[in-house]
Amino acid sequence: MARRTAVLRLGEVGPPGELRALDVQREYPFELTIDGRVVAAGSFSSPLGDQGWRDAATQIERAAQAEERELSSLRRPLEIVRSAGRHLFASVAQLAPELRAFLADAGPRRLVIFTSRPELHALPWEAMIDEQWAHPASADLSIVHAADRFDPIPAPIEPPLSVRIVIGPRTERKTLPAIEGLLQRASARRIVRAPEGAVAAMVHVEAHGDPEKGTIELERADFLDTQRSATMVLLWSCVSNLMQPWGESLAMKLHRQANRLVLGFTTPVREDTAGDLARRFYDAVFEGRPPVDPETALTALRAALYAERLRACEWASLSVWLNGAVDLDAAVLDGPRLPADGWTTAAADEEWRFVRDQLRTFGRRGCIAVVPNATAGPQAPADAAAEYRGAAIHLRQPQWTADLDACLPRLGARAPSAHPGDSLVAAMKALAAFPDSVLIWTGAGQPEVDALQWLSHLPPGLTILLVSPGAVAVPVGLIEAASGSDASTSASVTAAAPDALETLEACERAGRYSAGVERWDALVTDAARWDPERLRRLYAAGYWCFIRQKGRRAEAAACLDALDRVAPSEAALLRGNLASRDHHNDEALRRYREAERLAANPRDEGRALLEQAYLASQRPDGGGAEVLFRDALSRLESANERDDDRWRSALGRALRDYADMLVKLNDRLDEVEGYLERALVIHSIDGRTSQVAAALETCGHLERTRGQYAKAEQAAGAAVVLQNQFGNTVGRLRSMRELIELALQSGAPARALAMAERLLATDAAGGDEGRIAALAARASWQLGDISKAADWADKALAALPPSERDQRVALGIIRDVARSLGPP
Repeated sequence: MARRTAVLRLGEVGPPGELRALDVQREYPFELTIDGRVVAAGSFSSPLGDQGWRDAATQIERAAQAEERELSSLRRPLEIVRSAGRHLFASVAQLAPELRAFLADAGPRRLVIFTSRPELHALPWEAMIDEQWAHPASADLSIVHAADRFDPIPAPIEPPLSVRIVIGPRTERKTLPAIEGLLQRASARRIVRAPEGAVAAMVHVEAHGDPEKGTIELERADFLDTQRSATMVLLWSCVSNLMQPWGESLAMKLHRQANRLVLGFTTPVREDTAGDLARRFYDAVFEGRPPVDPETALTALRAALYAERLRACEWASLSVWLNGAVDLDAAVLDGPRLPADGWTTAAADEEWRFVRDQLRTFGRRGCIAVVPNATAGPQAPADAAAEYRGAAIHLRQPQWTADLDACLPRLGARAPSAHPGDSLVAAMKALAAFPDSVLIWTGAGQPEVDALQWLSHLPPGLTILLVSPGAVAVPVGLIEAASGSDASTSASVTAAAPDALETLEACERAGRYSAGVERWDALVTDAARWDPERLRRLYAAGYWCFIRQKGRRAEAAACLDALDRVAPSEAALLRGNLASRDHHNDEALRRYREAERLAANPRDEGRALLEQAYLASQRPDGGGAEVLFRDALSRLESANERDDDRWRSALGRALRDYADMLVKLNDRLDEVEGYLERALVIHSIDGRTSQVAAALETCGHLERTRGQYAKAEQAAGAAVVLQNQFGNTVGRLRSMRELIELALQSGAPARALAMAERLLATDAAGGDEGRIAALAARASWQLGDISKAADWADKALAALPPSERDQRVALGIIRDVARSLGPP
C-alpha cells in the first residue's frame, strides 16, 4: 500500500552550513505539501533551545548506554526525552490544520523533514509523541530526513540484489548471522553477495562509531567516502547519525551521495540490540508473509522499541534518511518449498512437464484445477513452482497426511486435532500469509477432490492443482484440466484391495445401507473365528446399516446383543441411540452415561459426551448442551486416534451438531462457519457422505438464519443430490422439506407448491406425507388458493401424528378459516 506523504520543507535548501545553535527566536520559512499539494506556508521556530536540545540528546545517549539491569529504574532520562518529543510534536501539529489531521490519521504515512540546515535535522524528530504519549510509529507514521531531493514513487530494483557486508574491527559481529543467514537462504535469482570491489545495491555495515570524529571504525577508512547510489546503506553502528559541528552526520553524508535509503543511529547502540534489529528487519523485508518494504519494516521496529524497550530510548535514536521510497519486491525470497523431500532440482521428466504445463495454464488465478488420468513422481521439479513467490506445497498419496504434518510448523500453523482434515483447513488458513502460493497434490482421489470444494478459507491468490491417476467426478466450481495419458511411466502406488469388512464399513460411511446389508449377510457366517476387535467393527457397522433400513430392526437389536459380549461400552452407546430413536430420552441418557462410565480413553469419553450433548440440545431450553458439546470436543480434539474410524466420525459429528445447535439459538454465527468447514472437510476425506449431507443441511440453516436464501438453497440442494445419490430416503426427504421451506420463506410459494406436489404425486414422500402436505397447504395459502389450502390441510392433519401439536394447530386454522368463507 502506498504511503501518504507530508513534506515539511524548512529553511533554505542548498549546501550544508555549519551547525548553528538552536534558538527559539530564530524563524525558518516552511512550506508544507501533503500528497503532492501545497497546503500551508509560513515560519517555524524550534520549540527547543540549544540547551533543551542538548539535554534531550544527552538523555537519549545516557539511556542508550545504560546497563540492562539499570533500565527498570531509569526514569529521569525517559521523562526528559518524551517531554522534548511531545513539545516538538505539538509545535509541528500547530503549523497547519491539515498537518494535524495528517498526524492524527492512521495507516501508512510518512513525514519528511526536508532541509539543508543541520541544526534542524539534529532536533529529536524521532522522539516525537502525541498528546496521549503514543508514538506515531505505532499508527504506521514513518519519520524520515531528506536534504537535497525526495521522490515518493518507489524505485524497483532489478534482481538479483547484490549485497556487501562490512564488519569493523573489535565488534562482536552480532548482526552478521542475520545477513549471512539471508544470503544462505536466498536463491541466486533474488539476492547475491557482491564480488570484492564491485558496486553493491545493499550495504550492511557493523562498526563502532567515533562521536568526536563523526566516523565509524573500518579497515578501509575511505570506503564510505566513495559509497554512492546504493539502494540501501544500513549502518548498524554507533553515532552514525550524530550531527557534527561542521554540519553533517555520516548518514547525512551518505544520503547526499545519492544512496536511496540510509539507516543510522544518533547514539551508541547495544550490539545485542543491533543484532536483534537486523534480524527482524531482514526477516520482515525479505521473508515476511506478507513481506514489507524497508521503510515499513523500520517504522515497525521503532514502534516495537517504544513498546518493548521504552526506557532504553533506542526508538528515539534510530534514524532514516530517504532520497526516495524503495521497492525490493523482486528480491523477496521465495516462500518455503514443502515438504523438503517433495521437491528436487532435477529437470522435469515427461510426466512432470505435462503437470507443469497444466499448472501454467490454470495457475496464478486462485483456482482449483483437477488433472484426471495423470501421474507424477514423488519429487516435484523446482521449476514447476518457479513462478510462485509464496509457498509451494507438494502433497503425495498415500503419505499426504505425513506431508501435511511436516508442512504445518513451517507455515506457522497448528491443527486443532490430529485429523488430516483439520490439518488441511489449518494449512489453507496459514497460506493466506503467503501470497502467490501453489499446492500440487499428486495421486489425489475422489475424497480429496470432494473435500477441497468445501474449503471456505481458500486464500484468493492460492492455486491448487490435483493430479489424479484415474477418472474423477469434478465438482462444480473446480476446473477440469486436460486429461493425462492413460499410459504413465512412473511407478504409481496401488492401494491394497479392501477386505470384506472394510467394504462393509465403507458402505456404512457412504450411506449405502442396502449394499452394506448385502455385505453383512456374506460376512456374518465367518464371524465365529474373528477376534473381538473385528467383531466389534462388524456388529457396529451392521447396527447402523440395519437400523437405517425399514423392517430390519430385529437384526439391529441382534447386533447390539452381540456387542454386549465383545464391547460393552460400544453396546451402551448404540443402545442409547436406539432408545433415542424411540423418543425414550431418559433411557437414552442413562445408556450414554453408562458408556461414559465404561469409557477407557478420551475418544470414547468424547463420544459418550457428544450423544448426551445432542440429547440436551433437543430440549427446548438447551439443557446444558453448550457445556457438554465443548467437553465432548475437548476430549475428541485431544485424542490422537487418527486411524480409528469411531474417533474420526465422532469428531466430525461433534462439530456439525454443535454448529447446528448454535444456528438454532442464532448465536455466534461467525464461529459456526469454522465448525462447519471443519466438519465438511473431515467427513469428505473420510467418505462419510451422509454426514457431509447433514453438515450441508446445517449450512443451509445458517444461511437461512442470515437471510441469505440463495446460499441456503444451494446448500440444501447439494444435500438433496448427495442423499439421492446414495439412496438415503430419509435424509433426502429432510433436505427436500428444507428446500420447500426456503422457497416459502423467500417469497416463492409457487416453487414450494410445485416441489411438494411433485413429491406427493410420485410416491416419493416415503412416509412423510403429513409434513409435505402441510408445506403444500402453506404454499397454497400464500398463493391465495384458499380451497386448495384447505384440502392440503385436511390431508396433512390426517397424516401428522399428535406429537406435531404446533403444526396441527396452524393447519387447523388454515382449514377452518378457508371453510368459514364458504365455496368460491
